[in-house]
Amino acid sequence: MSELINADGSPLSQRKPFHTTSDKYTFIPTHDIIRDFDSLGWKVEDTKYGKPRSRERIGFQKHMVIFGEKTPSFTKNDVSPRIVVVNSHDGSSAFRFNAGLIRWVCENGLIVSDQTFGDVSIRHINYTYAELKRVMEEFMQRIPTMHNTVEKFMSTKMTTENNRQFAWEAGVVRFGEEKMSRVKIDDILTPRRTQDNVETVWNTMNVIQENLIRGGVTIEGIKKSSKPRKTREVRSVAMNVEVNKAVWQLATQYSNN
Repeated sequence: MSELINADGSPLSQRKPFHTTSDKYTFIPTHDIIRDFDSLGWKVEDTKYGKPRSRERIGFQKHMVIFGEKTPSFTKNDVSPRIVVVNSHDGSSAFRFNAGLIRWVCENGLIVSDQTFGDVSIRHINYTYAELKRVMEEFMQRIPTMHNTVEKFMSTKMTTENNRQFAWEAGVVRFGEEKMSRVKIDDILTPRRTQDNVETVWNTMNVIQENLIRGGVTIEGIKKSSKPRKTREVRSVAMNVEVNKAVWQLATQYSNN
């Protein structure tokens, strides 16, 4: 991972902001964030880079860093907490701190909605090691609530009708309503592993999230003569976060019905 962080053109190694940012812009090097998380016992598990607006913004664009505990201590029901940090060095994105989970059976990462976990954030202007430590302590205190929500998702049964409605609502977030009318919903609801065949809120949300993010969903052409196409994996950092949070919030709604 150190090679990835220090690679040329990586926003993880950037030491200065993009030249067009204003004097009021507070630059937080992601390299420093990674160092601070490391000292608190969290390591980089994965990274995702957004597409820069132009070639000169390569290394400054929006990016996502996913952190996991070095020594797992909060794993329950084969689920462990994750922290998802979104940052940029060109002013295209605010510094964001999101709660997340990883489901080990498929290594599927989820992002928890703000409504469920509450607001745990650090403003650019307030970022210090001491502030990160305070927020991390708050995050750790809320992990049991996150696990309780997962258990509720696991114990709540879903009907076929509810599954399809869930898939439609989540699909609209990913594709928009017009395009969603041409999407094959069965593709969104097709499990990638046998243990997800049991219709619970937890399994449904994982199936839907995984298919929307990883791709492979069929979309019919606008014209009858057009060939259908398969969606690709989501590369946009913003869309990844938006779909994840929407799926989690929908799961919360269905578990409360």
